[in-house]
Amino acid sequence: MDWTMWAAIGEILGALAVVASLLFVGVQLKQQARVARAESLAATQFRIAELAMMISADSDLSDLVGRLQLGGTVRADLPDGDKMRAGYMYYSILTLGSTFFNQVQEGLFEEGELDRIFFRGGIMEAPYLKSVWPVIRENFNEDYAAFVERRFRLAPPHPEGAA
Repeated sequence: MDWTMWAAIGEILGALAVVASLLFVGVQLKQQARVARAESLAATQFRIAELAMMISADSDLSDLVGRLQLGGTVRADLPDGDKMRAGYMYYSILTLGSTFFNQVQEGLFEEGELDRIFFRGGIMEAPYLKSVWPVIRENFNEDYAAFVERRFRLAPPHPEGAA
């Protein structure tokens, strides 16, 4: 064998090494994405569990949540202190939802995961959400606000000057 043959063999081996390296990097990236998804989901579920524990540990808040879930209660029905507590509770739930929504938008999760994790009946289907949404809507970006309005059939805000 002459030197050109050895050079060709070296180039082929080099090309194979590059392909193997690229495959390895691809596998590593896929594994890192799975780990990131798992960590994000665990952190989100932990925050939801914390909120549930906070509600269950506070008898007044538990009673309020129970009244809201039974339906029929709207913001105007509550005393000021309960309005504030319920508003912060909805704000907390929707803020967690917003974080997860952003992760869906970035491709970390499928859109169906939002319903599975956050928006399954209960407190989110209660009429109170419709009465508190106009108060807390401005805290969320337009994409998420539009999503919440579609998902829960909430009326978007009226443009300035509209009747």
